[in-house]
Amino acid sequence: RERTDRFRFHSAGPKFTTVQLRSEQRVYHIDAGQESEGVVTARVSPALDPGFYTLVIDFTNTLDTLASSLYRVSVEGRSYTFSQFEPVDARKAFPCWDEPLFKIPWQLTVIVPREHIALSNTPIERETEFGDQKTVVFKQSPPLPSYLVALATGPFETMEIPGLTVPGRIVTVAGRSQLAATAAARVPSLLKSLEDYFGQPYPYDKLDIVAVPGYAYGAMENPGAITFDDRILLVDPAESTPSRLRALTEIMAHEIAHMWFGNLVTIRWWDDLWLKESFASWMGDKISDQVHPEFNTGRGDVAAADQAMRIDAQSSTHAMRRPVAAVEHPGQFADGLAYDKGQAVLGMFEQWLSPGVFQAGISRYLQKHEWKNASAGDLWRSLGEAAGSDVGRSMSTFLDQAGVPLVSCELLADGRVRLSQKRYREHGNTAPDRARWSVPVVLKYSDGGSTGAMTVLLTEPTQTFVVPTGASTQWVLPNAEARGYYRWFVPAAMMERVTQLPREMLSPRERIGFVYNLTALLEAGLVHGDAYLRTLAGFANDPEPEVVMAVAEGIERVRLPFELPGSEAAFRRYVRSTLRPALDRIGLDVTPGESETVRGLRAMLLGSLATTGHDEQVIAHCEALARSYCLEASAVDGSLAGIALQASAMRGDSALFAQYTQRFEAAATTAERQRFLAVLGNFRSHRLMLRALDYALLGPMEGEELLQIPRTAAEIPEFQEEVYLWMTANYDVITNRMPAMFSIYLPYFAGGCSLRLLGAAEVYFGDTRHRPAGTEKELAQVTEQVRECASLRQREGPAVAAYLEGIAGAK
Repeated sequence: RERTDRFRFHSAGPKFTTVQLRSEQRVYHIDAGQESEGVVTARVSPALDPGFYTLVIDFTNTLDTLASSLYRVSVEGRSYTFSQFEPVDARKAFPCWDEPLFKIPWQLTVIVPREHIALSNTPIERETEFGDQKTVVFKQSPPLPSYLVALATGPFETMEIPGLTVPGRIVTVAGRSQLAATAAARVPSLLKSLEDYFGQPYPYDKLDIVAVPGYAYGAMENPGAITFDDRILLVDPAESTPSRLRALTEIMAHEIAHMWFGNLVTIRWWDDLWLKESFASWMGDKISDQVHPEFNTGRGDVAAADQAMRIDAQSSTHAMRRPVAAVEHPGQFADGLAYDKGQAVLGMFEQWLSPGVFQAGISRYLQKHEWKNASAGDLWRSLGEAAGSDVGRSMSTFLDQAGVPLVSCELLADGRVRLSQKRYREHGNTAPDRARWSVPVVLKYSDGGSTGAMTVLLTEPTQTFVVPTGASTQWVLPNAEARGYYRWFVPAAMMERVTQLPREMLSPRERIGFVYNLTALLEAGLVHGDAYLRTLAGFANDPEPEVVMAVAEGIERVRLPFELPGSEAAFRRYVRSTLRPALDRIGLDVTPGESETVRGLRAMLLGSLATTGHDEQVIAHCEALARSYCLEASAVDGSLAGIALQASAMRGDSALFAQYTQRFEAAATTAERQRFLAVLGNFRSHRLMLRALDYALLGPMEGEELLQIPRTAAEIPEFQEEVYLWMTANYDVITNRMPAMFSIYLPYFAGGCSLRLLGAAEVYFGDTRHRPAGTEKELAQVTEQVRECASLRQREGPAVAAYLEGIAGAK
């Protein structure tokens, strides 16, 4: 708009050979100087008048080899290239304007070997062959930010996806297309359901879904060319498990939802990353539950919200929307809060506003901002216009401040309820906090016969509300359908009354939420350890698999603090007495026609009873399954194969270790490779544990695989310290063989309950040689987790030990 002698763009890697600025009249001399954060300042002589110019840059660059930016992968002697540009790695591949706000059309032209397939966000406009190469020109894209530009080349195989309104295909490396059918079959129904919800068609000209080997990011929502870790996307039907099929469905729905929420409408800046990720998680799970109800994805949302609240309870937490200055480590701002907290908050407000009003607000938001950028405030306005109320004021209390509310509920004598709120804290955290939320609290209540529900908005520290059943009210559950993003507490008498209710009085979601909330109350010091274990055991006979899964998860969460020296046997007896009846009820083996969730529960119970409960019969059964699997994989149901192999390693000898190593190296599929890799760190022989650690460094590991064995071994309490020392002794080797972003997570090897090991980690990672940018945040989270574990052990250990010995004596 005004005369200038300089402008800026992003570049961090390319070596310039020519930089020119051209207008219709002349070519301008450019002096391009590198600055920090990959920003280049281009100085122009003479100064430029306002007008249209073309920037021409010739440059050279090398392909990355650690799975970021534009990188090369070799699979079975064949070379491929892939792109992964979110959040700021496009500038490492080519000069560009590399921020979400720069949403512009792109046209890519590439030269590749003639027999290779090249793909990008758009269909191919034309190809020209010359010699053994060809030039591929892609159609110009709709407006996109640079982080969504996609490019992949190589000797790919493809499988068409029928039933779409645009051309679609699954793309795999050579020799793997036969594993794409399961994914291809899921796309049409998911896409159609999303189009119906948004009220508009898929907004791009094609849909390629690309299976990327060794992909470090899970999946990436590039418009028209979604990339997936092939371990997620490619499924051998003979080895499929409920958890794999559910993960495939949910992640695919999440990424396709991004085509509207994130791509058609894009965030302005990374401080609103939660907006696109939370919405895609919420929308993806809603559609997955609708299209594939057999997975009960909606119930899984309760577990996801619980995980987010655990993160949000830590002192090291942060607001979902926060200033983002540097984004070197995407995992640190694309964390569990950006996904799971945001998803839970959206679900809570959808329940408050009603699904119809919420959907109308989403449609209004997309129509207003399509092909443009938007922020959280734009979404709040659209929802508020649809609802006829100021939605943003309430939602911002969850968006712009850290932490999770604790809603306490007291039933008064006249039938009113008194609700109060404060920030939920782990026990011992007495830091002052004046946070206040606008909490849509859904109260479930009963007069002993019928039940009802009412929604109130808790905005003050304490408020009183009238319950319709008045003085005849017998109990109140402060989180009906477990859709609220808050912890809740009721007095002990009320808690006991709700615990003893007939099962049908509470929905499955409410019973799942009760178990997770109970664990949170234990960690806050509002429930004692003996009462916790006793109440937890009472939910283990629930007929719903997800409730029993929550019980098993609760046991695993207290294993470290409650499996005290000298009481290990008593804790294992508790595990067996609590979980074995559920396994006996559903049986050790898969039965025809049983649900996917029952299959998933069986695998979880076998794992808990073998590794935590040391159930001899279960271990022997797993060993027999493992032998059968090694003879003929199809002889063992896919849901049981992984856990059977892992349990078989517990008493395994060197011959079994050698057999599993050979099977890992010779695996015909990615799933089989991962299955055997997961076993190698689970051998309980000290000698084999050391052998496994050596193999992690010397064996044919790819990328993240290097840490799989030591991570598994570190979960065995007697090995943790030795594995930690192994990690520090090999720190340079490990960090040089992984994508740089993963090195910041190495402090987690000191997690658990040992204050002594934590002290060693604080010294080691306090050294700048072992502290790449971002490490300090991860170390702070590890520090808080270890101290909480140690505190819980000290606080509740005596009561837990007495309870465990008491029930053992009673039997």
